[in-house]
Amino acid sequence: WFEALEGRRLLATFTVDTLLDEIDGNFGAGDLSLREAVQQANLNPGADVVLFDAALAGGVIDMRFLGQIDITDDLTIGTSEGEAVFVRLDTHGSSRHFSVDDGDDASLIDVAIHRLALLNGSSANAAGGSIISAENLTLVETEIINARVGGENGGGALYQRDAQATLHLLRSTISGSEAHLGGAAFIFESNAIIESSALIGNAARESGGALFTSGGASLHVEQSTIASNTAAVDGGGLTLNFTGVEIRGSTIVHNVADVGGSTDGLGGGILAIGSGTVTLESTIVAHNRAANVPSELMLTGVASVNASHTLVMDASTASTITHGQDGNLVGVDPALTSVASLHGGTTVTWGLLEGSPAIDAGIDTIGATTDQRGGPFARTFGASPDIGAYERQTLALVVDATTRGDDLDLSTGAMTIDEALRLANGNLGRDLVTLPTGTIEAGATLRVTDDLDLQGQTMPSSILQGALGATTIEVGSGVRLAMERLTIRDGTGSALLVDGGDLSLELVSFLDHAVTGAHGVVEGDGATFSMRNVTFQDNTVEDGAALVLQGSGAVIEGASMSFNIATGASGAGAIRLVDSTLQLEHSTLLQNEGMMAGALVADADSNVTIERTFINGNVSASDG
Repeated sequence: WFEALEGRRLLATFTVDTLLDEIDGNFGAGDLSLREAVQQANLNPGADVVLFDAALAGGVIDMRFLGQIDITDDLTIGTSEGEAVFVRLDTHGSSRHFSVDDGDDASLIDVAIHRLALLNGSSANAAGGSIISAENLTLVETEIINARVGGENGGGALYQRDAQATLHLLRSTISGSEAHLGGAAFIFESNAIIESSALIGNAARESGGALFTSGGASLHVEQSTIASNTAAVDGGGLTLNFTGVEIRGSTIVHNVADVGGSTDGLGGGILAIGSGTVTLESTIVAHNRAANVPSELMLTGVASVNASHTLVMDASTASTITHGQDGNLVGVDPALTSVASLHGGTTVTWGLLEGSPAIDAGIDTIGATTDQRGGPFARTFGASPDIGAYERQTLALVVDATTRGDDLDLSTGAMTIDEALRLANGNLGRDLVTLPTGTIEAGATLRVTDDLDLQGQTMPSSILQGALGATTIEVGSGVRLAMERLTIRDGTGSALLVDGGDLSLELVSFLDHAVTGAHGVVEGDGATFSMRNVTFQDNTVEDGAALVLQGSGAVIEGASMSFNIATGASGAGAIRLVDSTLQLEHSTLLQNEGMMAGALVADADSNVTIERTFINGNVSASDG
C-alpha cells in the first residue's frame, strides 16, 4: 500500500529582467516584468520571492499607464543581502505603487519589500498615496518619495489598517509626502514599528506632519529620526489620537505645526490627544515649533508621559518631564549639526556636535548594537549611549578588499577604500582607516572631507594604484589628513591635491606618475604640509613639479626626491613654489630634470630654508 503524500506549497522565485511595466504573457528571458512576476506569485499559493536581475540596478520602472500592483499572497520583493539590486518605481502621480490585501479579513499575509525607491505615488480619492495595506508589511532599505493623497484622506505615503496587522519600517525613509492626516503615514488600529528609519520633510494639511495614529493603534519608534515635517494645524511631527507610543533612542526635531496660519494649533513635535501614554527614552525632542513659538510636546485629555534620559529643549512645553529627574535634560540645547546628513549611513540623521550635553547621557534598554546608521556605527561609544538616534564616535575601519567601488557590502573581506571613506567622511570627528597589504585597484577620485588618519601596512606592502586621468586623493578645505606607510603609484593625474587642508605624511612614496598641465604629483593650494621620510621618484610632469605649493607652507624632513622630470617650459623636476614657504631638512634631491629648474624653483614671494640637504646631479635647461 502507499501512504498519501501531504500537499505541499513550494516557494517560487521569480527574477524580473526587464524595466518595462507590461503584461504581455511572455515570461521568457528578458521579458519578465515586475507586474508579471507579482501576478505569478499571487497565483502560486504560499510564500514567494521576486528578485531583480543585476542588469536592472539603478533603473526606473515607469508605472504611469497600468496602475497599482496588487499583492494578494505572501511575498518578498527584493533582498538586502550581499550585492542587492536597487530599483526605482515611478508612477508619475497616476496611481499608488502597491495595494497589499488578500481580501480576507480573517487572515493575514506577510509581505516584505527590500531596496526599492517608490517615487511620486498618488491617490486622489482614497488613503495611501504609495502603499495601502491591510496585512503584515515590512519595508527594508526602501525610500518613499513625493507621495500624495487628495481630499481629507490620510497617509500620504502609507496607509496601514487592520487591528492584527503590523507595519515595520527598517532602515527606510519617507520624505516629501503629503496628506490631510499623516503626511508620511496613517496608522489605523494596526501595530507599527519604525526602526532605524527617517521621516523627513512630510506635510499634513491638517494634523500629523509625519504620522497620524488612531483606532487603538500601537506605535514603537526606535533609533529613528522624525524631522522637518509640517502640519497646517497641529502635530507637526506626530499626532497620537487616543493611542500611545514608545519612542527610544530617537531624534524628533525641527517639526512645525500651524504652518497654515492657525494660531491655536498644538504640538510642534508631538501631540497626544485623549488617552494613551507617551513613553520617551533616550530621545531628543528639540527645535520644534507651533504658532511661531517653541512647542516640543503637548498632551490633551488624560494622555500622560513617561520619560527617562530624554532631552527636551523647551522647558515650557516639556509636559511633566523634569530636569534632573530620571536622567532627563530639560531646557537644554542638544547642540546638533545645523543640517541633516547621511553621516555615513543610508538614512539621514542630525549629528551631535563636540561637547553636546546628549553625549554619554542616554540609556539603552532594547539591546541595540548600532545607532540609526547601522554598522559599523556602535550604539554605545564611551561610558553610556548618547541621547538620540546618532552616536558620536571615532571609527577604526579596516579595508580588507583591494577592489574599488561602493556596493554597501561591509562584510568581512568586502570593505573597499571607497566604502571606508564614505563612512569616515560622514562620521563627525577624526577617524582611522587602515589599508590592507597588496595593491588596491585604480578607480575614481577618493575625496577626504573630514579629519582622517589613513595608514597602510609596513612599506611597501600597502599600494594604492593611482587614478587614470584624474586626481587620486583630494583633501577638502579645513580637513586634516595624516597618511602613513603607503605607496601611491602609476597615476596619470595628481596623487594628492590639498585645497586649504592640513596634510601630514610619513613613510609615504609617490612613484611613476605622469601629470599633465601645471600640476604636481602632490599639490597644495592654501594648504599646510608636514612631511617626514617621503619619497618622490620617477614621476613625470609638464609645467608643474613632483611637489607644487601655491600659497602654502611645508616642513619637509628626510625626503628623497630623485629622477623626477618636468617636460614643460616652466616646470621643475622636484619642487615648485608660488607665494609659499618651505623648510627642507635632512633630504636628498638627486638627478631631477626640468626646463626651468631641475631641483627647485621659487618665485619672489616665496621663502625657502634648506639645511643639511644633499642636492646633486639635477639638470636644468635654464635656471638651476
